[in-house]
Amino acid sequence: MISIKNIRKNAVAKKRSKDTEYLFASSYLRSIEEKGVCRESLSRMLSAPDYEGAMAVISEVYRGAGAASESRLCDAIVNDAYKTVDEVVSVEGMYDFMRYPYDANNIKTAIKCAAKGISTDGLMFACASLDEKEYPAMAASGDFSSLPSRLAEAARLAADEYAKTGDPQSIDLPIDKACIEAMLEGAEGTGSRFIKEAIRIKIDGINLMTAMRISQLNKDSADSALKRSLASGGKIPAEVLASAVTNGEDVVKAAETYRAEVTAALDGKKTLGELERALDNLYLDAVYEAKKVSFGCEVPFAYLVSAEYNSKNARIILAGKRAGLSPEAIGERMRLFYV
Repeated sequence: MISIKNIRKNAVAKKRSKDTEYLFASSYLRSIEEKGVCRESLSRMLSAPDYEGAMAVISEVYRGAGAASESRLCDAIVNDAYKTVDEVVSVEGMYDFMRYPYDANNIKTAIKCAAKGISTDGLMFACASLDEKEYPAMAASGDFSSLPSRLAEAARLAADEYAKTGDPQSIDLPIDKACIEAMLEGAEGTGSRFIKEAIRIKIDGINLMTAMRISQLNKDSADSALKRSLASGGKIPAEVLASAVTNGEDVVKAAETYRAEVTAALDGKKTLGELERALDNLYLDAVYEAKKVSFGCEVPFAYLVSAEYNSKNARIILAGKRAGLSPEAIGERMRLFYV
């Protein structure tokens, strides 16, 4: 059974919007992008003497939150951005594809909790495309049709496989793969080459990190994981990465022909953490190119990505402060931020 929400999402994915529909939204979002948690407040958090000082900065931005937890305050950065975009963009559902990672996390959590008979309370992301109460209901009934079609099919198969094997990867890998492929479909629906290219870079980054992690597994486990986890749609063919892993070759070197900037960005990076940061920054560079557009659907897209990475950087700073790291050491772990 296909739900009305899913019909709307599939219709939006095929809709091409006019740049002029974003005149007001573009102007408004540019006027508020340096408010809230942004470059200035993140710099203040980084310069704070300790964890309490960094928390005081983000708490000041969200005065109405009271004595909110670290997680709630960081989530508020993203939640507020999505609420703002929904209010100022007239094309309903145009950025639903940006919410799919939160859908994916929520449905993965719901399936695991349903299988173990435990509550999902406090574990759901509020900025997903559906109400957080819907995910446990889907997992309980086995009807995932409210999700985008790719995610719905992956969730159904994952739930069936998990019931047989109890292997968490049977949930995580196929749903994560379906999520990023569904994001590319949504990006194509915007009609923006900037947005589409940014998501393709994101796919390549995720696939590279996945391939490098899988390369550390034994051969039988690696072959199984490769089939379930490498997404299509990137500039670097998934089969090229899979072949490199299977043959024990350098994964980054194998990718060089298809996306040379990846090799340059990863030069000298040794740990998986360093590699992930460099790939995130490549994605953010692509988003920054979209942000340069005077007005159009690219501006809200860049605004949402900035909010997500401002939230990520806030978490990195707070974790570093809690661990007693220096501002320099924390800064090495942070992602680029343009706003």
